[in-house]
Amino acid sequence: MHEFDADYRMSWHNPPSTQYVIVLAGELEIAVHGGASRRFAEGAMFIAADLTGTGHTTHALKAGHAVVINLGA
Repeated sequence: MHEFDADYRMSWHNPPSTQYVIVLAGELEIAVHGGASRRFAEGAMFIAADLTGTGHTTHALKAGHAVVINLGA
């Protein structure tokens, strides 16, 4: 379980392994290299699989929590 405040920001990073992320409450914005971004609100699920390269940034738009399931080592 990952809890995040409304001001949570994480600069460019890669997940340690492929992850399923399920947003249970709040809202996250994920941005990738090149400027594209997508918002994930309560009930959304996404897969973080950018294990190499620049990775992505994470920004909380609303405080909440998410379940993060790591699929490998």
